[in-house]
Amino acid sequence: MKKRYSVIIILMLLVGLGSCDLMNRIDEIEPKHQQELGNVMTDSASAESLLRNVYQQWRGGGIARSQMYMSLMSGALVKGQGNVLVNGVDYQENKVKAEDLTVGEMYKDYYKVINIANVVIELLEQNMAPDLSVKRKEEMIAECKFHRAMAHFGLLRSFGQFYDMNSRFGIVVRETSYPSRPVAQARASVKDVYTSVLNDLKYAVEKAPKNIAPDKHYYISRLTAKALKAKVLLCMGNYPEAESVAGEVIREASGYGYELEEVYDNVFVNSFNSKEVLFATYCFGMTELGSNEFSYNTTYGSYTEQISLDPDFEGEPSLDFGEGYDWRFGYAYNMFGPDLGGNGGSGGDVEWGGDVEGYTLARYGVSRGGDNVQARTNNKYPYPDMVAGSKGNTVFFLRLAEMYYINAEAAIRNGNYDPARSSLKSVLTNGRTSLDKDVDAVPDNALLEFTRKNKWIELFAENNEEWFDMVRYYKAGDLNITSIKGTITKDNQLILPLPKEALAGNNLLEVNP
Repeated sequence: MKKRYSVIIILMLLVGLGSCDLMNRIDEIEPKHQQELGNVMTDSASAESLLRNVYQQWRGGGIARSQMYMSLMSGALVKGQGNVLVNGVDYQENKVKAEDLTVGEMYKDYYKVINIANVVIELLEQNMAPDLSVKRKEEMIAECKFHRAMAHFGLLRSFGQFYDMNSRFGIVVRETSYPSRPVAQARASVKDVYTSVLNDLKYAVEKAPKNIAPDKHYYISRLTAKALKAKVLLCMGNYPEAESVAGEVIREASGYGYELEEVYDNVFVNSFNSKEVLFATYCFGMTELGSNEFSYNTTYGSYTEQISLDPDFEGEPSLDFGEGYDWRFGYAYNMFGPDLGGNGGSGGDVEWGGDVEGYTLARYGVSRGGDNVQARTNNKYPYPDMVAGSKGNTVFFLRLAEMYYINAEAAIRNGNYDPARSSLKSVLTNGRTSLDKDVDAVPDNALLEFTRKNKWIELFAENNEEWFDMVRYYKAGDLNITSIKGTITKDNQLILPLPKEALAGNNLLEVNP
């Protein structure tokens, strides 16, 4: 155990020293007592410890916290009335500044993932763990390449013009570990970033572990890599391949141990153990957490509520019990959430018609009023964070439901309406929602917007897909973005500014247009 932690500490020191081109003037510091890379990995045990550390980086506060802030950018969420949220107004009004602390932490944490993945790849390729089998070494390299790809993709979607394959405004691509001395590097074109990402995913699809344990969906498999590939292809506008790859993921899912949850609530109750999760962070105990700041500081935006209304409901909708709303929204914001030990104000089960056994009254008030509504517990984050011996809230980076929407959107854009309807019916089933019965009635020319809205309702407040979709649809000419977010008046508001520290530490970086 002592050896394991010493390895992790050494690697974190290397990351800190190697990140010098992200921070201002840090290149003036001479590192002392620097551990030689050749001593970091010596056998299979130390190699596995280093790989686990790559996974751990996704729990970095900058990445987890950014999920909430970026949900404000789309209008999916808004600041809760009276809640203190540093710089939350800047995100909500789409006026984020290069000096923003969250932007800086997010940028840095993504590059931590990339750098540690690069270190592990290099050491494995140098055969620094000679007792590893060839198969396991290839699997570990594949896992690292997946993480490198996902981090580069995350950076591109946040800080680059990911929607324009001809743009020179991509991000800095790192396929080797940071040198001992800082080296300025220009951002790659969007096309070149995608090429790097797809190359990494090709290896991961072929070499990553084929199967993972059913209770360990915080690790990735070959199917996870294929799912990320489908997502990347969709953002590239490569709709034929996106439709094909997402369809493969859907068809192959059960063989890899993944399937949709029959009850929507169970995605979040089961957290990173959900059978629907393709990749989510492991969050347990005092130091390992996702983010329940969604509940503390934000609530739903008026657009999210509007598109979640049930048009067939007779009477006055009420979020007290989620009545009159699509249940995916009703679950997230009704007054009762899963009774999971500590996340309720009543401290016990509530008796209400016998239908809510195992649920407890939410902590927050029920006063409402459009975007001025008081914060109300978001039941997608049902666990109290930072409790010893307790499961925590995770960050859902990939789950199977998203593949159905990717397949449907790509199929529609390819003119394949019947396969699109098939995917939509599969994911819009009773227990999650009852819209499967309505899919056939949606005209072909309205099916794309139907898909976008349902994907928004399905995934809002998770991994910012509603924001990235809004940008994609707008740039493709399929959405009037100001009808959803009137504060967006210029295209430079569609991407985050590069952090001030990065610009100061790398004189080759171009400021976003």
